[in-house]
Amino acid sequence: MAIFRLYTCHCRYQRHTSGLCPKCNKELKPSHDWYISFTHQGRLYTYAISPSIQKARDALAKVRVEIREGKFFKRTSTIKWDRACEIFRQHYKTHTKAGTQGMYNNSLNQLSQHFSDCSLHEITLPMVEEYKRIRSKAVSLASVDRDLASLKRLFSFIEEQGHIDKNPIRKAKLFRPHNERERMLTETEIKRLLDACTIPYLRLAVLIALNTGLRKGTIMGLRWDNVDLNRKVIRVRTKGDKMVSIPLTALYSSLIKWKRDNPGSPFLFRSTRGKGPMNRDSIKRSFATACDMAKLSDFRFHDLRHTFASYYIIRTGDLRTCQELLGHSTATMTRRYSHLLDSHVRQAMRRFGGIGISKQAVARKGDQIRGSGYG
Repeated sequence: MAIFRLYTCHCRYQRHTSGLCPKCNKELKPSHDWYISFTHQGRLYTYAISPSIQKARDALAKVRVEIREGKFFKRTSTIKWDRACEIFRQHYKTHTKAGTQGMYNNSLNQLSQHFSDCSLHEITLPMVEEYKRIRSKAVSLASVDRDLASLKRLFSFIEEQGHIDKNPIRKAKLFRPHNERERMLTETEIKRLLDACTIPYLRLAVLIALNTGLRKGTIMGLRWDNVDLNRKVIRVRTKGDKMVSIPLTALYSSLIKWKRDNPGSPFLFRSTRGKGPMNRDSIKRSFATACDMAKLSDFRFHDLRHTFASYYIIRTGDLRTCQELLGHSTATMTRRYSHLLDSHVRQAMRRFGGIGISKQAVARKGDQIRGSGYG
């Protein structure tokens, strides 16, 4: 049995002792809570207890007594919602990206309006279904699913930490609405949009989206460390913590010029209010204005990603490589563009022509079918 603190790095490496991270050589930071660890019946248990080491010692002493008296698995946790949220927040602030942290924060704020008076063991599947029913009247199903995903992750984490014996909402179902939106720009519309992007940083952000398929949040957080101008490639970690490498083609000269005109910042898009990157919402209004000037209706910045994928599939016919460039973990999301391959495949088959059968034989067979009444 042991009492310890976890030491973590921003790269998510963690261990039980202080020192430097072996991955990025930075000082490891101690966790907010003290942990206890023990083995029972061949299984290792590790729980986050409290910022107080004395409470951790008391908890470990209690576990010793429960194990000795055979009561360890008969506990019923009464951890309150607010305390569970506090523990969960301490965890994801260290182990997740800023965008994910924002999603968790928004979802927990909404969920707290319904569950703040409850202990976790009091929250049941019918209560979750009632939340889904009420919330879906105010927002989209996708927004409800984000809340439910955050709720399920909170329960799973609290269960992992040993504060509850079982997850009562493990079987809660998401709506999982099917997103069939595939808005893409024609070449004429692309030209109109770029002409309307009179602000330099907006034009560059649009060019990056059109030529890489990166999401807006990833683009606005790009560092020059991510851009290898010697090898002409962008390497960046995207949503889902997936590393992608995208070769620079026509975008290369634009980035060279941008770096020459904007020296002194580690970020491509530097915030005007500080030393950090520009906020992803900073271009929201200017992009909407550019779309109005270009006479583009019902068009979002994320649709530039669809435009990149669509043109890539049409011009190359390579779904597998497109999946890698977009950072999709599975081919399911990439298959939404598979219908664009139809004309590409037909043209390829016409070039192929066929094997072992002459064009005259094909014509005669066609005449026989039409003459039989089946054509």
